[in-house]
Amino acid sequence: MDPKTISKDELATLLREAEKAHAEYEKMLGGKDDDWPGWYADFIVKKLQKSAKSTNPLPPIDTLIENAATNAPPEPVKPATVVEKSKEGDKVEPPKVSLQICPTCSHANRPGVLFCENCGTNLTSGAQVSIGTRDLRDPEPAEATSTEVAPAEAAKPDAKPAPIKLDTTESKAIRSAGSSRFENNMTLRIEIEGGANPIILKPKTHDMILGRRDPTTGATPEVDLTPYAGYRMGVSRKHSSLRLEDNQLNLWDLGSSNGTFINGTRLNPHRPYPVRDGDEIRLGQMVLRMFFQTNPSSK
Repeated sequence: MDPKTISKDELATLLREAEKAHAEYEKMLGGKDDDWPGWYADFIVKKLQKSAKSTNPLPPIDTLIENAATNAPPEPVKPATVVEKSKEGDKVEPPKVSLQICPTCSHANRPGVLFCENCGTNLTSGAQVSIGTRDLRDPEPAEATSTEVAPAEAAKPDAKPAPIKLDTTESKAIRSAGSSRFENNMTLRIEIEGGANPIILKPKTHDMILGRRDPTTGATPEVDLTPYAGYRMGVSRKHSSLRLEDNQLNLWDLGSSNGTFINGTRLNPHRPYPVRDGDEIRLGQMVLRMFFQTNPSSK
C-alpha cells in the first residue's frame, strides 16, 4: 500500500481498524481517551510506513491491536482528587494518601515529612540522626504587675495603699500548692497531658534526668519523654532533673532551649526549685502533673 496513492476504500479500512484498535486501548485504560485523533493518526501513519517497507500481506487485526496498545502515547496524568467514571458506571476511587510510619518509634507522620516528628529519625534512609531540640519560639506572656498607687493619691498623707493584686501565675501557684514534704514511703506519680499511662518512679538523691533519648549516642534519660512526642513538644535531650534532698523534691532546669515551668512560672537555669504535691510542670509545651503517692503497703 503506497501512502502517496492510497485509495478512499483503503483509507476507510484503515480508519475502521484504527477505531477497533482504539476501543481495545480504551478498555485497557479503563476510561475514555480524549486524544483519540492523535492516536488514530499515529496508528495509521505507522501502518502505512510498515506496509510500504514490506511486500507481505498486512498482519492480522489482533496483532495490530497489540502493537498499537504497546506503541500508543502515554495517558496524561490526571489529578488524584478527581473521581472518574468508567464505561460501566463504576466509580474509580482516587488513591489514598498513606501516613509515613517511623521505623524507630512507629509514630505516624504526615505525608512529605523527611524526619520523624516524634524522634527525629530520617524517614528516607531509616537512620537515627541527632537533631537539635525543636525551637518552639512561642512568645512568653507578659507578666502582670501589681496595681500601683497613682501619683496624685500617693501625695496625700492619708491615702490608703491600693490592695495588692496577684497576677495569674501567682494565683495559680497558690491554688495548686500542696505538701512539699516527700516521705520515704512515697512514690512519685507523673501524669502527662495526653498520655495514656502515667510514669511511676522512686526519686533518688542524685539527679534524675527528664528529657529525650539521643539516637546518636544511645543515651537514655531516667525519665524518657520520647514516646510522648517529646521532640514535637520541644523537650530537650537533657531538659531538667529531679533530686530528692532532705525529704524535699527539687526540680532543676538544665539550660533547656524552651524552658522549664512550675505552675506557669519559668525557672532560672541551674537553680533548685521545690516541687509540691499536685504541681503542674511544663517542659517546653509538654504538661506534667506531679503527685506524691503513698505506698499502701508501707507502714
